[in-house]
Amino acid sequence: MRYWCMYNPVSGRGAGAAVAGRIQTALQAAGFVVELLQTEPDLAVFRTRCHVIQPEDRIVVIGGDGTFRHVLNAAPANAGFAFFGMGTANVITIEFNLPRTVEAFTEMIIAGHSRTVYPGKTDDGTLFTMMYSFGLDAAVIRDVPQKLKNRIGKAAFAYALIRSLLTYNYPSVTLELDDGRRCPATWALITRFRHYGGAYTVAPEVDHGQRRLVVLAVPEKRRRTMLRLLWRTWRGTAAQDPGLKRFECSRVNLHVAQHKPPGQLDGDLFPVQVRSIEVADQAIELVVPAPV
Repeated sequence: MRYWCMYNPVSGRGAGAAVAGRIQTALQAAGFVVELLQTEPDLAVFRTRCHVIQPEDRIVVIGGDGTFRHVLNAAPANAGFAFFGMGTANVITIEFNLPRTVEAFTEMIIAGHSRTVYPGKTDDGTLFTMMYSFGLDAAVIRDVPQKLKNRIGKAAFAYALIRSLLTYNYPSVTLELDDGRRCPATWALITRFRHYGGAYTVAPEVDHGQRRLVVLAVPEKRRRTMLRLLWRTWRGTAAQDPGLKRFECSRVNLHVAQHKPPGQLDGDLFPVQVRSIEVADQAIELVVPAPV
């Protein structure tokens, strides 16, 4: 069995390779066989690189939440995973209370405790760990200048948020749940995670080991509704917002009437037209801290 430290070279303002090397050294000192593998933006090329990984191997992902999704779609799904967050939001780190130092992280891997997590899946077969959403938040991600994001991190999103609030026109999508319920939405979050955008808890009812989706939807086409929801999300009271609809299901279809709204998957802009979301059949094992 080998451990593969897969790192995004641009994560952590270019520190991904150095951190991967430190993790490799620490795991080798504990007696593990460890290889380094740099991620590749081209998914087809990256999948070819991942052919060397065996089902019994373990994968350590070093990067942001989007890096984890990229690896998940390239590597064998039955390999065990660990995640060291070096991105902008690191929602996976927050969701599972993962260590933030190399020393504590390698101790967690050596301890070997894991949790079963079912990813989500789009209709084109793309797996995701956290969530898909369309609407204003995806417009913000679309409008963030990458150079500004690399330089100032989360603060770059404030600039894009102000711009999107002034210009976004809120096209509507009809959500159709697997039990036949339908709901129009100008914004929707279809999630497998409790947290959103960092440490904001929006779906506390999520159970990672169950094959269920939580759907949050805003039917109204008004800026003040989204402003109120953003304020309540920041305050941790989004669940009380009267304009927010909540559902649970195992599959949801998305019917676009005219204009396709922007969409995001695990914090990265996702340009593909998504027609349905479901929970994947195969779970992954994610290394997490042992319960206290």
